[in-house]
Amino acid sequence: MINKKDYRKVWILLGTLAVLLRFFLSGNPYLTERVYSRGLFPIIRTIIDYTVALSPIPLFYVFFGLVFYFLIKRIIKPRYPQKTIIKKIINFVYSTIAFLGGLIFFFLFLWGYNYARVPLETQLSLSLKPLTDTELKTELDNMTDEIKQLRLNISTATDKALTNELIPAPFETKMRAYLTKSMNQFGYPTPGRVRGRILKPAGILLRISTSGFYLPFVGECNTDAGLHPIQLPFVFAHELAHGYGITDEGSCNFLAYHACINADDPFVKYTGALSYWRYLAIAYKRKNRETYDAYRNALPKGIIADLDAINKQMDLFPDIFPDLRYKAYDTYLKTQGISEGMSNYSRVILLAHAWRRGRG
Repeated sequence: MINKKDYRKVWILLGTLAVLLRFFLSGNPYLTERVYSRGLFPIIRTIIDYTVALSPIPLFYVFFGLVFYFLIKRIIKPRYPQKTIIKKIINFVYSTIAFLGGLIFFFLFLWGYNYARVPLETQLSLSLKPLTDTELKTELDNMTDEIKQLRLNISTATDKALTNELIPAPFETKMRAYLTKSMNQFGYPTPGRVRGRILKPAGILLRISTSGFYLPFVGECNTDAGLHPIQLPFVFAHELAHGYGITDEGSCNFLAYHACINADDPFVKYTGALSYWRYLAIAYKRKNRETYDAYRNALPKGIIADLDAINKQMDLFPDIFPDLRYKAYDTYLKTQGISEGMSNYSRVILLAHAWRRGRG
């Protein structure tokens, strides 16, 4: 039987072994796909979804509440009050390393090994290449025509921005069905029933430049309540894709786009297409600042109203330490094998363009 004083050694060892396994798997994507992503992870996914995920409240609050409680408890009531300052410092560092070891172990075991799986473009047999300026403009023009038509298909749409009255209900159930249908079409298993939560207060994530995130320790997807309704379906589907084991941000964006444009709800179809259009527009604007404004102003009044409403909504939640957050997450993505870092989000353009081109 392990003595209490040895528990920290166990967590340090488990964390170290988990990292070593991650390095090994990074060079063996097909092994990762077979053994973990399509083997162990679906079991973990199902167990979580039919146990703790049945909680009526988002487990985000429970998880971070417990972490905060134990941290405060340790500060108020030190584990070894009789020790000298030097020994207390050593003990603190030792405990911190053990805590991080346990954190890393559970992160990788519960979800993180999916970072080493076979890339989506390989799964879909897509050939990715950077778009030329001409191809980017053509893709933007084609998507502009699509969003014009998709907005006309919303019977209640006017020249004013669309509102939350158009969000389909039950929202979580429908968005999960749209996303799983798309993933299944592409050959991805979707075990369990990933929970998608909308976190309040509004701006809790947006103020750190994040519209949503997946929390592996409780197996739930989280989306900020401060998002404009037009953004919500795409972001929600993106986070659900994370929940089903897709780690790459651009791949999650592509799956969210595909899920939305193939939905049976006109509002969801339009918002998914508009989200992709915005990525194209940003890329086009970077290269054509002098002509972008004219291009945008030539859009139908309703679409301009939607874009303005999204921007106005985002302005309500200015970033806190935006540079710090960007650098931290950029570094995190790179350490997980995503060499583009934060630029990985816009990789949806390469994926969607290749898929649309292959579709004919």
